[in-house]
Amino acid sequence: MSSQKVYALSTARDGSKSVKYKNCLMIHNKPLYLHNLLESKNTPEILGTYLSTDIPQAIENGPVWGYEVIIRPPELCQDKSTHTDTIYHGLIEIEKRIGCQVDILVVMLGNTMNMDRGVVKESLAMLDVEPELD
Repeated sequence: MSSQKVYALSTARDGSKSVKYKNCLMIHNKPLYLHNLLESKNTPEILGTYLSTDIPQAIENGPVWGYEVIIRPPELCQDKSTHTDTIYHGLIEIEKRIGCQVDILVVMLGNTMNMDRGVVKESLAMLDVEPELD
């Protein structure tokens, strides 16, 4: 495995219209947004785990659970805000904080429980062989 700088970014917005507070629904005694973050933190290849959010509970819980919080600016908390813009903002903020360029960004969604460290490891191995993959 190469020495790529791999970081993870999860996104979770407070203002869902379809299911109110969906990112904070309790699943197995933890809010939904937290599951992927914890799996990321237990993935040795990932050097840092970040959450872009405007959810007060998630902001407060960063130090408790050991993930870094990126406060999402109001313009990225609107119904019309794009996920691409949110990811780009998060990436730029991570690079500012770590002082260098991220090689690989693992993107997670706060309203899912699909982070799998085995899949991340396999994906990184594939990128070592074929770095042009996305």
